[in-house]
Amino acid sequence: MGCQSTRVICKGFWEEGCLSQEKLCLILPCFRMQISCLQPSSGKCFSLGSRRLIASVILPEHTDPSSLYIKSDSNQILLRECSTRLRTLVIPASDLVTHPGKAILAGGIAGGIEICITFPTEYVKTQLQLDEKAHPPRYAGIADCVKQTVRGHGVKGLYRGLSSLVYGSIPKAAVRFGMFEFLSNQMRDEQGKLDSTRSLFCGLGAGVAEAVMVVCPMETIKVKFIHDQCSPKPKYRGFFHGVREIVREQGLKGTYQGLTATVLKQGSNQAIRFFVMTSLKNWYKGDDPNKVINPFITGVFGATAGAASVFGNTPLDVVKTRMQGLEAHKYKSTWDCAYKIMKYEGPLAFYKGTIPRLGRVCLDVAIVFVIYDEVVKLLNKTGDCCEDYQAVCQRSAVDCMVGPWGPWSKCSSLCGVGSKDRTRQVTVPPRNGGTPCPDLKQRRGCFGDSPVCDTAKEVAKILPDSYKRDFKDPWRRPHMLMKEKQPSYCVYFRLKQVGAACRLHFWSSHLLRERRVCVECQGDAVGSRSRCEGDGLQGARTFWTAASIAGCQGSWVQESLQETCMCPPLSLLFV
Repeated sequence: MGCQSTRVICKGFWEEGCLSQEKLCLILPCFRMQISCLQPSSGKCFSLGSRRLIASVILPEHTDPSSLYIKSDSNQILLRECSTRLRTLVIPASDLVTHPGKAILAGGIAGGIEICITFPTEYVKTQLQLDEKAHPPRYAGIADCVKQTVRGHGVKGLYRGLSSLVYGSIPKAAVRFGMFEFLSNQMRDEQGKLDSTRSLFCGLGAGVAEAVMVVCPMETIKVKFIHDQCSPKPKYRGFFHGVREIVREQGLKGTYQGLTATVLKQGSNQAIRFFVMTSLKNWYKGDDPNKVINPFITGVFGATAGAASVFGNTPLDVVKTRMQGLEAHKYKSTWDCAYKIMKYEGPLAFYKGTIPRLGRVCLDVAIVFVIYDEVVKLLNKTGDCCEDYQAVCQRSAVDCMVGPWGPWSKCSSLCGVGSKDRTRQVTVPPRNGGTPCPDLKQRRGCFGDSPVCDTAKEVAKILPDSYKRDFKDPWRRPHMLMKEKQPSYCVYFRLKQVGAACRLHFWSSHLLRERRVCVECQGDAVGSRSRCEGDGLQGARTFWTAASIAGCQGSWVQESLQETCMCPPLSLLFV
């Protein structure tokens, strides 16, 4: 066998054996070894001899292969020793195959939950489709159908026929996903990937299988139950009584009315859904097949696939519903039904019930795919494959232990809302399958109230440097002396906002947005806190105003402050 396409699958779901030493001898030297150990039922996953072989090829320095054990989850297999992870063989999620048995179980669970949530919309859709134009219509629309049903039968009336659909939905979803996984496992390429085109054919096969095995008989019974409610004197007292009466009156053939339409509808349905779903997943993952898709994204993709299937095959759904109703005898065949609908009711009749069906199907498909994926992930987390793990490792399992919490850090913001953290250290790391460590870091909010916060609120008053010591002007401090008592310092700002009034005067017209300016704090302008008012905080946005020009104001960000400095010509002064 070629190493490039070698994929070793230890399914063990119903099989008794797993891998022989002979197969391992052929596979382990390959560059891309892919081993997936999926839930063996007999405990014969990797024998001691197999583990010795693994150790000799992958871990030649390891001298005690009897202590190795295998642990797998949904996307990788871990070759471990009791105390240390020695080797991880990562299998891309797209390369993992889901056993049809798991798909059947997961599909059945998803189908049962989904139908209990969405049945009222299915009931309304079916009632509207049975409301033919050839007779006086009973319902004016969706709201009227719900209103009349609740008035006549109560809220429970919206769940009439649920039992037949529950009995059918569980096996329907089970067959659908089981057949899809069976076919997709056969149609994957050499890298184990399933592209959109192949998923289309797998979905088609899954739809045909569920139509023949489950959908046609169960849908026929469901429609007859719902249609029976419309008659003045309903004759079906329950699910089993109704099935018995249908078989007694019409034989088994009575449960397979509209088979052709059902096969066409379900086949196209699932082909469209699985094609869209696979395409969206492949697009989302891109070049990273291990990228995790969270349930919300899966739900959005499922709703999109459901909407595509509604617009693609609603005409087939209408024909199928008519062929399975109590008045199916009016039609000679599926084609005759479609012809009469077109002739007597027009082409729009093929899209009756589209709106309620659209809402139900989008919700239906989203729920089913989300639940199915989550259940499959759970089933693929098989835990420990080797029967001797308990004896080798579990007795010496050591749980993680952590120390006390350290002190809280300072608030990340000097002014306003921020956060502070605290941490703790691992004192004893987990070993041999012990309990993993809890979170080692905590964070909580805080509010900074540093003394410098007042500085951030100050508004700087500025003048051009032409006022430097040449004369005493009315804008300078009245007590300012002609000779400085202490050296000046310079503050460099980046202008962020500049008012329109600044363009009206010569010196302020040079104040432009994103321009770097130097503002000098002369010793005689220093206030009570040994600094000029409004010189700001580094990196913080503060505000300024031109002392001699009304309306000339804006904001800036301090970039640096330089002590014992004088700004170059054409700079600014703090007032």
